Amino acid sequence: MPSKMARQEVMIKETLDGQITIYHRGNPVLSYTKDDHVLPLSEQIRKKQRSKADTSNAASGIEVAVRPLSVYDQFINERSDPS
Repeated sequence: MPSKMARQEVMIKETLDGQITIYHRGNPVLSYTKDDHVLPLSEQIRKKQRSKADTSNAASGIEVAVRPLSVYDQFINERSDPS
């Protein structure tokens, strides 16, 4: 359902062949059959959360340079040395 339909009164009709149509003020808004894979909202949210969690690990394969902290100390000392 479009989010603009939140809290709106709708009429739902189901035909004998399983076609479900949702109407708002007499106009069809959404139509599907029972064979269509319609996920409940809770499952849609879980699916989005899973896909976001999977992408957060995408950077784990990137190699990062490893250096001792003394390199950074040296860099800072050279930048702050006025000579």
